[in-house]
Amino acid sequence: MLAGSYKPQHGKIKLASGVHLALLPQDPTALFIWDSVQEELMDHAKTFDYGEAEVSEMLGRMGLTNKVSRHPFDLSGGEQQKLALAKLLLTNPGVLLLDEPTKGLDALALGELSDILKALSAEGKTVVMVSHDLEFMAATADECLMLFDGTTVGRGPVGDFFTGNMFYTTALQRITQGILEDCPPVLPRVSHFPRPHDSLEEVD
Repeated sequence: MLAGSYKPQHGKIKLASGVHLALLPQDPTALFIWDSVQEELMDHAKTFDYGEAEVSEMLGRMGLTNKVSRHPFDLSGGEQQKLALAKLLLTNPGVLLLDEPTKGLDALALGELSDILKALSAEGKTVVMVSHDLEFMAATADECLMLFDGTTVGRGPVGDFFTGNMFYTTALQRITQGILEDCPPVLPRVSHFPRPHDSLEEVD
């Protein structure tokens, strides 16, 4: 409804003048219509006034630089998600809407997506996600809202939201309830795992 695909049964949704929304659907391949990653990212270049320089920068940001000639359907699930997100970001939306963005992603891709969304928020973008992935939401969102049967039944900063819930909460909160006070909903993510050729000094 926020994206304008459906009309609300009750009430109205008003979009402020000049605000550009972009929607990333559950299936990112729904956005793909070309035969290569490069072509996909140049799809809206004329409409939104960007060029190959911006595309090259976005490829680097998403870690897709070496995939420019690949067909979008030949990418992994995580790469497809990043390609679809890159295609939307090149249109410079003020509000980014994500429908179940973690669907089919492995742990590494989840961490990369979380970092990207946090960076967008820090840049002043508004990111709205709908998800059943409580761990991802706890690690990524600033604020959470729970809907049940069309009604808001819980809302607050992410820490308070998951701490105050008995059932809809993270695994860490379930384990530590009544034992540890002020425990975060999720543990900090490890961003670097040692590779076989890393020296002990580098890993330390």
